Amino acid sequence: MSWAGSEPSQIYLGQTQVGVWSPAWTDDGVQWLSTGSAQEGWAQGVELLRHEGQPRRQRVAVWLSGALVRPFVFEPVQGLRRWSEALQVAAGLAPEATGLDGPCEVWLDDWMPGKSCIAIAIDRGLREAIESTAKSERIRLTAIRPWWVAALNEAVKSQAPARGFLAIEELDALTVLSGGAGVFTSAACYSPRPDPTQMEALLTRALMAANVAVADGLRAKLDDEATSGHKDAEASQRGFTAFGVRLEPIA
Repeated sequence: MSWAGSEPSQIYLGQTQVGVWSPAWTDDGVQWLSTGSAQEGWAQGVELLRHEGQPRRQRVAVWLSGALVRPFVFEPVQGLRRWSEALQVAAGLAPEATGLDGPCEVWLDDWMPGKSCIAIAIDRGLREAIESTAKSERIRLTAIRPWWVAALNEAVKSQAPARGFLAIEELDALTVLSGGAGVFTSAACYSPRPDPTQMEALLTRALMAANVAVADGLRAKLDDEATSGHKDAEASQRGFTAFGVRLEPIA
């Protein structure tokens, strides 16, 4: 996926809120709207870009909240040898594994026969709705990605002490990744996001289950009042997010 040239507009899509950012806006700020559903939020985001005088043809990167794109561990399946078959099986398991409704599409991270891997699932209807609207509105989608992947990239780039445990907090979800030797082997999503008391208890249990010390855990938060602003060409190639990532220790 090429990010060369001017930065695309960006839409962060959640279950109850949508954030919209455009490089053409002079204050570099993100505009937030409440919404009744993810599909409604997508339509609102597109309409806001149109209302603000953006060109008819434009480029848009879509960031999806953890409530909409959820990871799970895809365990080995005996006799499975082909990537296409693995995708089909994982897609069939995704609704029960993640709690997403309806048929899912799945992406597998570094799948190999006989090995477990992290799978990422999205409701197929939502993805089709995003692509259908983009086609009818003559929008070029430069990316459709989970925001928690951007948070993970920031954690890795920061060289912070995230040795095996990362908790990613968004407006409507908590995504927890754990593992060792630079590889995540466990993944879970909690949506709606637990309240503060529930979250601390949940993270304490998750750290113990992963056998990770509190000092080796990292928390990434969506900063819904900040924007990363314009980035250089190198940052754009990494897939920068206009929706701020705030990193801090677990405790």
